[in-house]
Order: sequence, then structure tokens, then C-alpha cells
Amino acid sequence: MATNPYFTSNYTAYAAEQTLVHNLTIESHKIFGIDLKYLPRTLENFDPFYGEDTHSSFNSAIELEFYIKSYGGFEGNQFLSKFGLQISEELVLTCSRKRFTEEVTTVNAEITRPREGDLIYIPFAVDERMRVFEISHVNQTENFSQLGERYTWEINCRVFGFNGEAFDTGDATVDDWLLLTDLKTTNCSESKFSLDRKSTRL
Repeated sequence: MATNPYFTSNYTAYAAEQTLVHNLTIESHKIFGIDLKYLPRTLENFDPFYGEDTHSSFNSAIELEFYIKSYGGFEGNQFLSKFGLQISEELVLTCSRKRFTEEVTTVNAEITRPREGDLIYIPFAVDERMRVFEISHVNQTENFSQLGERYTWEINCRVFGFNGEAFDTGDATVDDWLLLTDLKTTNCSESKFSLDRKSTRL
């Protein structure tokens, strides 16, 4: 049975209707969301064989409103590894496509969407700890073609593991905290490695 010819189809809606939904989405993010910092990753020495860059850097911090979708708490899995019990903390966010284009793409035309590997910095303590999350996956079809358009990015994040990256975003608060945390992480890893070597010798 054909659709009603007197109503506009979901895939052929007028641009004004799509703009209205975009504006409502932006308004809801501004009301119910929080301001976070988006840190694009710059690849310095990408290895195509391993698919990674051990010397990447972060040279900008862009403030943008995000809505925390996993509002019930941090999501993640518990598993046993060679280092003992590990609990992976994950976070799901959404942001407006239009606002992302206005704030990020206009600054760097190569970044047309949130990218896996980029960071999300939360500028306040969560359960007494500061955190920065790495984007692990971006769902591009969260709300599939409502009125013939898509309005948000659904971003899956996990806690970022520091590995000697360079931070020079121009935001002193972000740079100082990230460099200090990276230094502490590196020192802890070196201390654990030296202890493991000593125990092996014994």
C-alpha cells in the first residue's frame, strides 16, 4: 500500500522541517548536556602495518556541549588479565552534528565527524578523580534518517591510557593536567617494571 500523498514522506521532508529538528536537538543538548573539551589527535609517525602511532600529539582543545547518554553510570566489563582484575570504564555521549561542524570542522576541514582515537576531556572530577576518555567507536546511524536527515553522533568512549603523547592544546589547564597525569603513569609503569625484574632475579 502506498504512503499517504497528502503528507510529506520521512525521506523527502522539507529543508525547513529538517532545520527545525536540528535546532531542537541543539537546544536539548545545551539544556541537558555538559561542556566538555574535544581533543583531535595529530598523527606524527603512523605505522600502517600495526595501524597505530606511538608518537601522536594533541594540539587543540575545542569546547563543545555533549549529552551523557549512559546517565546511569559508567559502563564497562570486568575481566581477569595477567595484571589481575581489570574494570574497563566506558562512557556513551551524543553531540549535535550541526554544532560539531560549526565548532570543529570550521577549524579543521579534515575533521568532518568525531574520530576514533581522539580524546574527550572532562573538566571536573568524577567520583573524586579527573578523567579523560578516548573515542573507541562512533555510531553514525543512531537515529536513522528521520525526515531524511541525521542529527547526532553517538560516541562510545573508554578511559584513555597514556603512552607518552605530546599535549600542546593551548589550554593551560588541560595541558598541565594531562602532562602531569602522563608523567605519573610513566613513572608507575617504570617502577612496576623494575620491581618485576628484581623479583625475577630473586
